[in-house]
Amino acid sequence: MRFLALNECWQWCAEHSVILNSRKLPAPDASLMNLGRLVYVEEPHQGVAVRQEVLAACLNALGDWDECLLWITLWGVWPSTEDWPTYYLLRGSLRERRSLEEAPGHLATRNDRAHVAELLDLVMKNGWEAHVLASRDAEVCARAFLSHDEWVALASRVPFAVSKPAV
Repeated sequence: MRFLALNECWQWCAEHSVILNSRKLPAPDASLMNLGRLVYVEEPHQGVAVRQEVLAACLNALGDWDECLLWITLWGVWPSTEDWPTYYLLRGSLRERRSLEEAPGHLATRNDRAHVAELLDLVMKNGWEAHVLASRDAEVCARAFLSHDEWVALASRVPFAVSKPAV
C-alpha cells in the first residue's frame, strides 16, 4: 500500500477519469448505475455486528479490483470516537510516517484487500468520511462514500447485492 498526499489523490483521479467537484473531491459518476445505501448505528449492544455487515456489503459492492484509492476526507467531527493510536499503528506497520493530514490517500493493490477492510472499519468506527474508488484496467468500476453520519453510499458498474443490516 502506498500513501498519497492530496495532490497525488487529485492526480490519481485525473488519471482514472474521476471528475472532482468544486471542493476538489470526487463528484458522483452517472455511469455507475447500480446504487445502494446502508445505514449503520454505533449502538453499544449492536454496533460492531452492524458495522461488520456494512463492511462486508461495501467490500462486496467494490467487487474485484486491481487498484483501490481510499481517500479519507474528513475527521475530527466526533473526536471522542476516534482511535488515533490504532490508526497510526496500522500506518506505521505499512511503513508510513506522515500524518493523515499530510497523506490522506491510501492506494491499495489487489494484495492489500485485508488492509482496505481494516481501514474501512476504522473509518466507520472513528466517524470519519472517505471516498473509496475501485479501479480495474485504470477505470473506476465501483465506489463507496462513507459518511461521518453513519451511512454508506455505494455505486458500481455491475449489480451487487446489499442486504439491510440487522438492527
